[in-house]
Amino acid sequence: MSFLERSHLLPSSLVPFILSLLSIQQSYSASAQRPASSPFKVGLILDLDSLVGRMALTSIRIAVDDFYAAHPRSSNHLELLVRKSNDVVTAASAAMELMMKHEVRAILGPQTSIESEFVAELGSKAHVPIVAFSATSPSVSHSHSPYFLRAAANDAAQAAAIADLVSAYGWRRVVPVYEDNDYGSALVPYLIDALNAAGAAVPYRSAIPASASDDYVSAALYRLATEQMRVFVVHMRPDLAARFFPLASDAGMVSAGYVWIITDGLTALLGSGIDAATVAESMQGVLGLAPFTPKSGRVNEFKRKWRRRFSEENPADDVTTAAATSSYALWAYDAAWAVAEAADRLGPVGPEYVGAGTEPTDIANLPVSSTGHELLKLLEEAEFDGLGGEFRLDDGELNVTAFRIVNVIGEGAREIGFWTPQHGLSRR
Repeated sequence: MSFLERSHLLPSSLVPFILSLLSIQQSYSASAQRPASSPFKVGLILDLDSLVGRMALTSIRIAVDDFYAAHPRSSNHLELLVRKSNDVVTAASAAMELMMKHEVRAILGPQTSIESEFVAELGSKAHVPIVAFSATSPSVSHSHSPYFLRAAANDAAQAAAIADLVSAYGWRRVVPVYEDNDYGSALVPYLIDALNAAGAAVPYRSAIPASASDDYVSAALYRLATEQMRVFVVHMRPDLAARFFPLASDAGMVSAGYVWIITDGLTALLGSGIDAATVAESMQGVLGLAPFTPKSGRVNEFKRKWRRRFSEENPADDVTTAAATSSYALWAYDAAWAVAEAADRLGPVGPEYVGAGTEPTDIANLPVSSTGHELLKLLEEAEFDGLGGEFRLDDGELNVTAFRIVNVIGEGAREIGFWTPQHGLSRR
């Protein structure tokens, strides 16, 4: 008997042992060949004292978890560096610290359009993409700040839908009522142009400061009533709207004979940013617009994850399940997914920044991100089926062209129609 023949005569008890050794060796070889995932630093600037900020944080964390569960061999892994901000100064300071000290490759946020204008300028100087998911005002744009990308609907996109709604009901005079700051006023020129093109006049505009007293708001409402104005488009943030509508209701103006249309920033937060009691008591019959979001199994699964995780992270907050599928929650998720995907496609990266700056306040000499240009290009080319619909940036703006028309009933809103540029208003 040859040696080879004799080698086959192993005791049967050793076979499982040898097979297990082979399995361990193969597993070790596979893991040794798998490239190590490198940390990819991304800043996240949010107002965590606001509901939208807390909603977005939960969405972004879920997005990062979901992306790497689906792409376990990704070459880069997002490391989120969260910073709190509630005004322009703290947002700009947070962005400088993230760039100068931590050399982040991108920044998600900041939360408001006013903050984003300043941070976008810093991002353009340092070649750091600023990916906003809730800064909707046309006052900040990719055309003015090339490293600013809006992964959300531009407020101006809904102007034509509002004008078509006004035209369909034959309303001839419309008054914009808006928050007196960049967020509120930037939409007004687009809205007036669209209304005029639809044959509606805008005889008056009512600008209300965010810090206005109840007496100030009541006086503004009294003037609207005495001027015989009956149709209003309201564009303001939820904290002001939550005071405005109860005062309008007390004045007898949320009733038959009056029409109120709210923009998508308010519609998205009915029952959460504006609490359910205020909606039920002071906003009945109000019409609203919201970006159309296709229903899917992924959205339903996200809703379950989001509600559970948000409750764990924010036990003091009582929000409706609808908040999970608000445009802010979905856009935050898709923005984070887009950055993670772009980081993965970027592949192995070298030194973070190059250049002079050494002091955290040295704006004139900001160092430049070595990956910024290529990462920006990958984000501009991103295209995937997101939770909020098709994710595609046209000239640095999320392509949102379909809106739902809703009617406030009870504590929520009922869908009554749709709008698209191709077909205008429809019930389907």
